[in-house]
Amino acid sequence: MTNRTISNRVFLRLVAQANEADIQGDEVVAENLTKQIEKYAQAEAIRPDESEYKYSKEELKSDVKEILWTAA
Repeated sequence: MTNRTISNRVFLRLVAQANEADIQGDEVVAENLTKQIEKYAQAEAIRPDESEYKYSKEELKSDVKEILWTAA
């Protein structure tokens, strides 16, 4: 899959959701959200909120195909 970016607002929401899951004792959700947070932070894939990201039809097809083959 191509490296994607997320807005700073979405990144902060992920952090808040991971914290909430941790507080609620939902370790699976907290752990998986933390992995996503780390992935985006390490890849420096956080863009300013006002920056737009366009996800093309071709990217969607490629991502779905990869996910389906991985699942198979």
